[in-house]
Amino acid sequence: MNSEDPGTTLAQRIESLRRATAPEGGRPLSDAEVATAIADAGGKVNGNTLYRLRTGMTRNPTMETLMALARWGGVTPGFFFPGAADDPVRYREIEAALERPDVRRLALRLADMAPDKVAALERLLEAP
Repeated sequence: MNSEDPGTTLAQRIESLRRATAPEGGRPLSDAEVATAIADAGGKVNGNTLYRLRTGMTRNPTMETLMALARWGGVTPGFFFPGAADDPVRYREIEAALERPDVRRLALRLADMAPDKVAALERLLEAP
């Protein structure tokens, strides 16, 4: 699993999110630190549960646990399912971009355009 690939298992995706949320140049938070951060945000997950999920010892978390992890990591709960989302860093960048009303309006318009028109716009944007 590389930094672009969040993996296919729940354990890999949790670990990928933990690494993606590490401070730049810093170490990822420990399971206990993540549990504390989740608790500070009003969620409830203990460090042992996180460890067991992150290492694959437990594979069936509760919805409450997934929701708390998603809120903490800035992703949707769907991120934890294979194929539902890409790299968590990229996912958060996209989410931040879509917070801009102008970007959101353009994205919605692009979604309804024919593929050839989208390709033409892409070529226009990439022109020197």
